[in-house]
Amino acid sequence: MNKKQREKAAYFDRGLVSKKGGYFYTSSDFAKEHLFCLAWGGEFLCDSTYEINRRTKEQFLDYYLIFRILEGSLQFEYEDSRFTAYPGDIVYLDSHIPNHYWSTGSVRFQYFHFNGPLAKAFYELLHAQQGVRFTGKSESAFLFNSILKEMSQTNANDQKLSLMMYNLIAGLAIPSSEDAD
Repeated sequence: MNKKQREKAAYFDRGLVSKKGGYFYTSSDFAKEHLFCLAWGGEFLCDSTYEINRRTKEQFLDYYLIFRILEGSLQFEYEDSRFTAYPGDIVYLDSHIPNHYWSTGSVRFQYFHFNGPLAKAFYELLHAQQGVRFTGKSESAFLFNSILKEMSQTNANDQKLSLMMYNLIAGLAIPSSEDAD
């Protein structure tokens, strides 16, 4: 690993206490054209020094990013707002937009970087309807865990991953019982 790679790794590992995964997946050409495509994901346990701050185009990723907070809280600055995500919350970001997130204490979360032809359309729909933070989506826990499990397999399947991702994202569009109150 050269100096630049070590510096980049140190930036992304700052505040990382432990991780499950860091699962990387390469989708087929068919999937890239027609399905949700998971690129990488995992589960992180971080301390109060964890921070990611992508402010310039050189730092942007050609993916969407989704989080599920398991323990603690994660602070976000995104577009013109600042908010905190708590256990059970899901946050859906477009990584083409400046984003900044950090922990002020211990936090554990799951995440995926993904793209595909429906990722942008769903992002725009959900963003217009509800913003980027979703609460009361306890049914998503099973899907997050199932996606991570499938990504960890040496024979992970494009269609299975895409179906689970579709169910996860489409489920965010369904109003939760908390939204009805």
